[in-house]
Amino acid sequence: MKNKILTMFLLIIAFSAFVSGCAPKVSIETRETIQVADNDAVVSGYISEYEDMPSSVGVYLGETKDNMKKIITDTTPNGKVQSQDIDVEYDINVDGDTMLTPDTTYYYQFYARFDKKEVLGEMKSFTTLSQSIPADVTVLTGDAVDVTASGATIQGKLSQFTQKPTETGLYFGLKENEMKKVVREKNPYGQYDLEVLDVWFSLEGDAKTGLIPNTTYYYQVYAKIGNAETRGEMKSFTTATE
Repeated sequence: MKNKILTMFLLIIAFSAFVSGCAPKVSIETRETIQVADNDAVVSGYISEYEDMPSSVGVYLGETKDNMKKIITDTTPNGKVQSQDIDVEYDINVDGDTMLTPDTTYYYQFYARFDKKEVLGEMKSFTTLSQSIPADVTVLTGDAVDVTASGATIQGKLSQFTQKPTETGLYFGLKENEMKKVVREKNPYGQYDLEVLDVWFSLEGDAKTGLIPNTTYYYQVYAKIGNAETRGEMKSFTTATE
């Protein structure tokens, strides 16, 4: 009798371990890459059919299939805390803080994490452009205004285009040759039909970038039409002392 009880007890433990080791139920769709440039790309994914809300979702990226790193961890995807469908889109440069190399193939896949378990979607790939194609738009990088010890606002102007720019934003950094895209705004025109568009980017608000006092920074406003990108003149400013 004791042997039967012991056997049943061991079976219960084994079954519990098997159940706890099973992957959570979820559907993860790694979608095709969009807006591929020479140093950046935008990836999108769709996560659905789960019973419990994922604690986070994000993206793995790498130049080889067996050496991929997690570059994005999003704990509140789309702000849809109670949604049963998570439709996400990430900019590799802005959201993943990763500048890509021109003419290079990258592999990527979306994931969803449930407590300590992670489920991966299908792996896909894209190849960056050999160089940026200039967009048919004039981009003016304006001066920095409201400069403080920890922040500043950048002005820009888009004009002389035959097709509405589909994206605008800001490159920013401590060195001229090491700037990263820190702001990306999709469809800046919305429903408006204007010949000239003025844009403003707050480094503390839009870019969530805290600056160091008494430090020089470089920046450029950019605009895209499809995959074609044009950057304005590079400028700089120096933060105030505390």
